[in-house]
Amino acid sequence: MYNIERKMRMSLSVWITNDDGIGSEGIKKLAEIAGRLGDVTVFAPDGPQSGKSISLTLGERPKPMQVHEIIEGVPSFRIKGTPVDCVLGPVVYGYDLPDLILSGINLGYNAGAAVIYSGTVGAAMHGAILGIPSIAVSIGSEHPDFTGVDAYLEEILKKLIEHPAGKGSIWNVNFPSCPAEEIKGTVYDVVPDPQWFGYLRKNGPMEQTDLAYLRDNYISVGPLTSIVHGKQHNPVKLG
Repeated sequence: MYNIERKMRMSLSVWITNDDGIGSEGIKKLAEIAGRLGDVTVFAPDGPQSGKSISLTLGERPKPMQVHEIIEGVPSFRIKGTPVDCVLGPVVYGYDLPDLILSGINLGYNAGAAVIYSGTVGAAMHGAILGIPSIAVSIGSEHPDFTGVDAYLEEILKKLIEHPAGKGSIWNVNFPSCPAEEIKGTVYDVVPDPQWFGYLRKNGPMEQTDLAYLRDNYISVGPLTSIVHGKQHNPVKLG
């Protein structure tokens, strides 16, 4: 088990990326909350990269270019590339590996079978393939109410850091698109709706899947496993 309190006393090193670009309100909110847990550095695309999944730039790896801090005290770098480039680029150019990679906060759910398209999930998954505990975070609106994130995300992150998802796996966190006072709680060990690829079926989501819990105003947390390590993975149970 990962001892978060001990590691936080030693200063947890956190990289943050996303697929909405370095100017997104979501990445600023994530950097703000992660800053309470450790030392944060942002490596993010210089523009929107939604739907890039685990794609990367072939040939010379795009170099991180330092920019004005997205929030005070957080070193920030833009990368002309995909979300996966934002994980690989710092590695190639000699930055010390972090203790944790956070990807998000994506403006729009990364849920159901559509997670395979997500650059937010792709960046986190590549961190996991490199052996770095990684978490993807999304919220179900392009114009989100972040009060639920403010109320719940810090404690969720602490719990997930204490219980890494496993080799080659990530935790995938989705917030419903409602204010904090309407959130009913957090459900762990949630599985993606296997029949939802970015369009709604007439009969709605399958029950006891991520989209069903989000519909009912619960925060959905579940593991996603890469094909690289799938056979070796035994999912961690938090519920």
